[in-house]
Amino acid sequence: MDVLQRLIDEKIAVRLNNDLYTLQKYIDEAKEKILEHFENNKVLTIAQVRDIFQNSRKSAKPLLQYMDTIRVTRKVTVETEREAFINS
Repeated sequence: MDVLQRLIDEKIAVRLNNDLYTLQKYIDEAKEKILEHFENNKVLTIAQVRDIFQNSRKSAKPLLQYMDTIRVTRKVTVETEREAFINS
């Protein structure tokens, strides 16, 4: 855990939730792809995130929740849908 915490402190890794971590460079790439999606769409669903990144729903949901915390997306009325955060 010391190594992982150091990577987080140095902004090399990111904690998505209690059990899921990824590299900051992947978050940056994901942010770009999500913002590209919003160029032509008003809403982004967990299923679309899963398809864009070719991963599972189990991975897509925490990624989308993380995007909420960094103000790239925000929840719409439905838990599984997001819209672009206005200031992103």
